[in-house]
Amino acid sequence: MNKQIHHAVGRFAKAILLLLLFLTPAAVRAQLSLKPGTAKEVPNDTEFLLHRNDPSSLVDITDDNGQVCALLKLSFEYVTKCDREVLANPRTMEHDGATFVTKIEQKEDGQLWLFLTPGANYLYLKHPEAGKVGFEFKRDLGLNLKSKTVYEATVVGDKEWYYQQLKQCHDDSGQAIQSGFLIIKSQPEGAMVYLNGDYAGETPYQVMKPYGTYYYELRKNLYHTAEGQAKIASARTEVNETLRPDHGSIRLQVTPAGKPMVTLDGVELALPADGLLQSVSCGKHQLTVRMDMYKPAQQEVTVSEGQTSQISLEMKPNFGEITLTADAGADIYLNGERKGTGRYTGRLLEGLYEVDVRKPHYRFARQQLQVVAGQDQTIAYELTPIYGSLAVMTTPMDAELFVDGTSYGPTPAMVDRLLEGEHTVELRKAGYATATQKVSIQEQQSSTLELTLQQPSASEQKMAASGQEVCSQVADHNGTNTYTVKGVSFTMVAVKGGTFTMGATSEQGSDAYSDESPTHQVTLSDFAIGETEVTQELWQAVMGYKPTSGGSQWSSSFGLGAQYPAYYVSWNDCQEFISKLNALTGQTFRLPTEAEWEYAARGGSQSKGYKYSGSNTIRRVAWYTSNSSSATHPVKTKAANELGLYDMSGNVWEWCSDWYGFYSSSAQTNPTGASSGSYRVLRGGCWYYNARNCRVSCRGSNAPSYRYYDIGLRLAR
Repeated sequence: MNKQIHHAVGRFAKAILLLLLFLTPAAVRAQLSLKPGTAKEVPNDTEFLLHRNDPSSLVDITDDNGQVCALLKLSFEYVTKCDREVLANPRTMEHDGATFVTKIEQKEDGQLWLFLTPGANYLYLKHPEAGKVGFEFKRDLGLNLKSKTVYEATVVGDKEWYYQQLKQCHDDSGQAIQSGFLIIKSQPEGAMVYLNGDYAGETPYQVMKPYGTYYYELRKNLYHTAEGQAKIASARTEVNETLRPDHGSIRLQVTPAGKPMVTLDGVELALPADGLLQSVSCGKHQLTVRMDMYKPAQQEVTVSEGQTSQISLEMKPNFGEITLTADAGADIYLNGERKGTGRYTGRLLEGLYEVDVRKPHYRFARQQLQVVAGQDQTIAYELTPIYGSLAVMTTPMDAELFVDGTSYGPTPAMVDRLLEGEHTVELRKAGYATATQKVSIQEQQSSTLELTLQQPSASEQKMAASGQEVCSQVADHNGTNTYTVKGVSFTMVAVKGGTFTMGATSEQGSDAYSDESPTHQVTLSDFAIGETEVTQELWQAVMGYKPTSGGSQWSSSFGLGAQYPAYYVSWNDCQEFISKLNALTGQTFRLPTEAEWEYAARGGSQSKGYKYSGSNTIRRVAWYTSNSSSATHPVKTKAANELGLYDMSGNVWEWCSDWYGFYSSSAQTNPTGASSGSYRVLRGGCWYYNARNCRVSCRGSNAPSYRYYDIGLRLAR
C-alpha cells in the first residue's frame, strides 16, 4: 500500500460514523442508513473554501500530500444532536491503519462536513457500538471523489428511537448526559458569539448543549466585547447582554456651503444634511473633505465614547473669479471652448488658460491668462475693426443713399470706415425705382459703385394707374389676419400681451448658456407674429429673386420648394424684403423684438412652461440635427405650440430686430435690445444644431450682412 493510501485509510475512520452505521444494535442505538438517491455531486458549490473555525479567513483545506480535499456534506433525518456530536468526536473513531478523512466539521444546521482525500475508493468504517462496515464510494454511492468538489448525502435514523432519545446523549463510558438549550441575545443584535473560544454564530443565537458551564464572548464592531459564563442545568438557559458602545460621533460643518465629499481614514462617507457622522469608532481618525473648485482640507479628529466631536472646516478656494468682457457679439473662448458672447463670468481652477476673442470683420484677440487661487480678475478686450470705404455715384444724382439701412445722404457720397464684408446698398429717388445692390468691402480698400436709376416699368405704372389689387387681407374673430400678396398667402397670429420671465428659467436646467442670465421680468403689449417662417414662395413673390451666398442659392441639398423656409438671407436682406412687402400691402411688418420672439415661443399667456416651443420632447416640434437629415423641411410639418405657431424651435434660425447685448436683471416693458452693436440677434436654433440650441431661451447672433443656409426670418407686426 502506498504512502498516500496508508495515511488516507488511517484518517478515514472518521467518515465511518457519518456515512453509514449499518450494524448498530437496536437496544443500544437505533440503526442508521444512507437515504437512497441522496448521494450526489453538488456543482458550483465553493463552501469548501471557508474555514469555519475562523470566519474571517479563506483557506483551502488540503490532505497530508498537499492536495485540496473533496467535501462530503452529510445531512441527518431522525438523528439527535447528541448522536451527531458523538459521531463527530474523534475519540470514537478507529481505523485499520489508514484513513481518507482529513478534517470533520460539525455545523449549526446539523450537518457534518468531511474533507476527504481526492480519489478515495473505499472506507472501513468502525464504531464502538455499530461494529465494522466496509464501504466503496463508486460501488455504493456512484461517486468518484474529485479535488475542490462538493458532494452531499443524507443519513436516516429510526424515527421512534429519535423521539425517545431527543434529550439524551452518551459519553464515552455510555453514561447518559442531559442537554438543554442555550440562548444568547444581545442589544444590538448581530454580535458574533464565541463559545469556549470557538466561533459559534451571531446573536440571536440558540444551540443545544450538554449540561455544563460554557465561557462566551460577544463581539461586535463599534462595541465593547461582552463576556461571561453560561451554566446549562435545565432545558433552557438564556443570556441577555446589552453591549456598551465603543463609538462616538462627529458633527462636521463645512464653509462655504456646497456638496462636499467626505472621507474618514480613506473611506468615503455620505454627509447627512445635518452634518452628523454617527457610529464612529473611538480613537484618532483622519478626516478629509473635498469639494469642487476648493483645495482639500484635512484634520485629525479624536472621537470619545458617547461624545460628539464638533469640527468646522473652512475650504480654501482653488479658483479665481474671472470676468472677461469684449465687444457685443464677440465670442469668448477658453482653451478652445466657447464660453459666451460679449461677456463671461465664472470660476476657473488655478492654472494657465488660453483666451481667444473672435468677431467677424475684427482682428482676433489672443492672450494667456494666469488664474491664481483666491484672486479675482476682470479683463476687457477691445477688438480692432477691419475697415474699407465705399464711393457711390448715381445717374441722376441726389439719390438718397442707404447702407445696411443707415442713411448717408445724397449721392455722390463717400462712406468711410465700413466693416469688411458684404453690405446692402439701397438708392431711393422720387420718380425712380428703388435700386438695391450688394457690395463687398475689402480691408483698407476703397470700392466704387456706379448706378443708373430706372424709372418704373410700364406694367408697374399700368398697375398703379388701374388700381389693380396686388394684396388682400382676411381677418378672423381672434384678430388673426391672412394676407395674400401676388397670389401667395401667409398668416399673422394675434398675440395678447402680458408679463413673463425671460431668460434661463428653471426648466432650461444646465443646458442654459451664460448669456441667458440673469432672468428678468418683461411686459409686452399686444402684437402679431407670423404663423410660420417666411416661405420661399413668399420671398420670391415680394423680391423677385432667390437670395445667394457665395454663389450658392436655394437647392434640394438644403431644401427647395414653395413651402420650405427662405434661407441665405441676411438681416439686411430682411429689411429690404420687409420694406417691399410693406409697400405692397400698406402694412407695417417688421422683425419681432427678441422679447416678443421668446414670449411667443413660450406660448404667450397660454404658456405651459415647455423647454422647447410647444413641448418638452423636441422631436415633436422641431427639425434639428438628430432628425433633419441635414436639410430644412417644409413649414408646418411639426406640431404647433400653444399659440398655433410652427417651427419656433428648429428648421432655420430666425432674425430678430435687436442688436445683441447683455441682459439686465431689472424689469422692462417692450424692450428693444441694446442701443447699438455689431451683431443682430438670432433665435430658435435650426436643422443643423443640437437640441440645446433649439430651446426657447437660447440666444444666437451674427453680423447683419451674414448669410447662411440655416438662417431665415419670421414676420411681426
